[in-house]
Amino acid sequence: MSRDATRILDRFETLPISVSAPPGLHHQALRLAETYGIGMFGTHYIALAREPGCDLSVAGEHLLRALAGRTPFVRWIGDYPPP
Repeated sequence: MSRDATRILDRFETLPISVSAPPGLHHQALRLAETYGIGMFGTHYIALAREPGCDLSVAGEHLLRALAGRTPFVRWIGDYPPP
């Protein structure tokens, strides 16, 4: 992880605001962002889906391309079976 990003995230976590998130979520999202070269918004969803072992259906083709099959629980929403 980049030192600047980690330092900023550590500082953010000391702010007097209430955030409801699993412990370490933001750092895990940051690691995913740096690993796959994608934005923090998408990596938060990925990190949250990892926690309970869920599947994540996404519509962002750029996200799927960046992950390149390395996260099998993240799938194209068009592959979701119809009811």
